[in-house]
Amino acid sequence: MQKHIVLDYGFDTPWRRRIENIRRAGFDGVMLLFESRPDFYDGAEGVCKSGLSVESLHLPFRAVANNIWRGEEAAEQALSVLRRGIRFASQMKIPYANLHLSSTFFPPPKNETGLKRLVLLTDYAERLGVTLCIENLKRTDYFRFGVDHLDERVKICFDAGHAQIYCKRMRSFPLKRYAARIVCCHLHDNNRLVDQHRLLFDGTIDANFLARALSQCPSLRTLTLESFCKNPKRHDESKYLSRGYSALVRLESLIGESTYES
Repeated sequence: MQKHIVLDYGFDTPWRRRIENIRRAGFDGVMLLFESRPDFYDGAEGVCKSGLSVESLHLPFRAVANNIWRGEEAAEQALSVLRRGIRFASQMKIPYANLHLSSTFFPPPKNETGLKRLVLLTDYAERLGVTLCIENLKRTDYFRFGVDHLDERVKICFDAGHAQIYCKRMRSFPLKRYAARIVCCHLHDNNRLVDQHRLLFDGTIDANFLARALSQCPSLRTLTLESFCKNPKRHDESKYLSRGYSALVRLESLIGESTYES
């Protein structure tokens, strides 16, 4: 399997050096977090020229996700931002765009108007050759609502760290129901209390259970590490990346040995 890491993994290293450090650590590619600022575009272009692959672009979510369900003005502002990200993914030939359908524990109520907006967004992405992937968050009911009401063109980004906290150590995540639609993943660890985005094997995730779960996803081709170093001044960047890569190698080995039991 390919092994990727989020490009913004917590160190303030200039993007050229960051890309080289990622390559030296052994990673095959990166995940990008979309932002509308010049240095993001420069860094993304640098990634593509470096030979690193990019499987997914994370669409903006702060001040965006909840507005999908709100009135026309707020929703159109949110959709404009999302369409901009989708256009960028298309231009850079990035196949998947990760989408949040809620933010915080108390998003606006789900509604048919919001669902219709998502259908139109799906149509827009399809025309540009990009697949939308809904990510599981705090409110799994919003995730289910989107996946269950949108057609098979919409896929899933499985976030293991979120499932660890909000789905009873992943046990209540409806894996068997959705495994066939999982095409990308976000891998990070935590203490089951806070969404810490730690390296795998540095928290409470049962790696054997996670491996068994991922082994049941036939369309999953890449293991993507979405960890962020919270105290970069206290850590060596090269060692951090090396540990992250080793964690994915270890997980891949467990996946190869796994059979899933519900």
